[in-house]
Amino acid sequence: MKVSLARLNESRELRDIALTLLDRHGSNVVLVDRNRQIKTRQLDVGDLHIMQSAPMGEHILDVYHGRKVFSVNWNDVDAIEVVAFKSGDWRQLLRASGIKTSGWSNAGAPQNVKEASGPAFVTREGLQKRLETFITETYSVAEDHEPAKRIGCAGQH
Repeated sequence: MKVSLARLNESRELRDIALTLLDRHGSNVVLVDRNRQIKTRQLDVGDLHIMQSAPMGEHILDVYHGRKVFSVNWNDVDAIEVVAFKSGDWRQLLRASGIKTSGWSNAGAPQNVKEASGPAFVTREGLQKRLETFITETYSVAEDHEPAKRIGCAGQH
């Protein structure tokens, strides 16, 4: 399903809310289909049913509000694909579930990461910048040219 950048960012936000709910309150459920078993995490929140699975390495999240209203797939590098995104009040129900998130701008960056409560979600760009800073600060050669002391490696002085 081809979606706009705004819809893609909203999909990430809704996925992150649902995953946070599953992390905090979800139940592990094994579904049996013919001769295979599929491990899932599931949760009912009011009229919403949330289910997450990872068959064959790809993560899948489905949200039902009577019928399937939202479905996204993503991989370990967060390449997300929106499979289904129906209009309706389910989005407000999911957001009102008590989970505060940092929110997403059109650029994909958190809008209010200084919020004291709730998880702060970091975009791939933000994570890359943090990693680059960490690597630069950790592995830069000290003025006395003793990088082992700077990074705390035992036995190398």
